[in-house]
Amino acid sequence: MKIVLLVSFLLCALMAQEDNNSSTEESYIDSYHKELSTYVVNTSHYLDDSLCAYLEDDENGTTDEVNKNHVENDSNAVDKFFQNDKYLDETDKSFVRIRLDTNLQSKEDDDFGLKLSAQIPLSRSKKNIKLFIEGLDQDNAKDIKADDTDGQNNAPEIGMNYYVPDTLKMNSKYSVGIRGVYPFVRARYNRVLTAEDWVIEPTQVFKYSSKTDFEEETNVYFDIKPSDLSLFRLQVRRGTKSHQDGMDYSFGYAFFFSPRKGLGMSIAQGVSGNTQYKYIIDENTDPVTESETFSGISNYSTSFSLRHNVWKKWFFYELRPGVNFARNYDYEPNYTIRIFLDFFIGEF
Repeated sequence: MKIVLLVSFLLCALMAQEDNNSSTEESYIDSYHKELSTYVVNTSHYLDDSLCAYLEDDENGTTDEVNKNHVENDSNAVDKFFQNDKYLDETDKSFVRIRLDTNLQSKEDDDFGLKLSAQIPLSRSKKNIKLFIEGLDQDNAKDIKADDTDGQNNAPEIGMNYYVPDTLKMNSKYSVGIRGVYPFVRARYNRVLTAEDWVIEPTQVFKYSSKTDFEEETNVYFDIKPSDLSLFRLQVRRGTKSHQDGMDYSFGYAFFFSPRKGLGMSIAQGVSGNTQYKYIIDENTDPVTESETFSGISNYSTSFSLRHNVWKKWFFYELRPGVNFARNYDYEPNYTIRIFLDFFIGEF
C-alpha cells in the first residue's frame, strides 16, 4: 500500500509536468502557492521589523547587516539543492518545507512519514534571530513526548537561533528551545578555510538537554570542485554523549554531479563505528539484552541519490537506493531505498 501511494504521487507529478501548459491548472496552483509563500515571507518581515523597533536597534538610522558568512555561496550550492542538514543550519531563508519520506529496508520494518520544517529568520535586526521548527510529523504532533525505544528522541524541536557577528572569521550560532517537553541549549561554531583548490570547513556543536544531558559533535568537510557541474566532498565526524560509552566516529566521501539545471545526482560511501560499541540483541527483556562491548567499525554503507526539480520551482522528488552492512546483522547486506517528496512555501 505504501509503495502504491508513493508511485501515485510520482505519477501525478510526472503527469503534471507533461500538462504544464494547461493554463487553468497552472494559474490556480501558482496563485494559491504564491499566496501562501507571500504570507510566510511577510510574517517573517513583520516579526523582524517589530523586533527591530522594540529593541531600538536603529541607532544611526540603519541597522547592522546580517552576518553574510552563513548565506549560501558557490561552495555550498550542492547543499542548497539537496537540502541537507548543513544547509538548513546555515541558510537565512524564510520557508516551510513539507516532506513525504518513505524508507524501505530488507532487514528492518518499512517506514512512511510526513514531516514539516519551518524557518523564520529575523535577519535585519542586530539580534540576527531565526525561529525554527524541526521534526514535526504526524506521529509526534499527537504526542510531543514520543521517544523511540532505541533511545532516539523523535519529538519535534521548536526554538530560536541567535547569530553572533564574525569573531576572528568564526561564525557562531546559539540556540535555545524545547524538544518535546525537554528544554535544551546548543552552540554551533564553524569557519571556512581554503587550501589551494580545497574549501575546508570545520564545525563544532555543543548541546545540553534536560533529557539527554550533554553531547558534542565535530564535523570537518573537505570540498573540491573538479568542474563547474560537480563537487567532491570528504567528511570526517566524531562525537560523544552523556550516558553513552566511547566515542562515535565516521568517515565518508561523496561525489555530486549536476548534468543540467534542476537535476542532481550523487554517490556516497562511508563507514562508522564507536570506540566502545554495543547494540541491542533483544529489546523485549527487562533490562534489554545488549551485545558485549567492542571497538571498531560497526557499519559500511553505499548509496546513490537522484534529486529532480520535476515540476514548478517548489516541488522536488529524490530517490536514494543503497546498501549497508551492519555489525548487528552480522554484516549481511541490508538493501534500502529512500524516497522523498519535498514541497516548499516561502523563499526556496
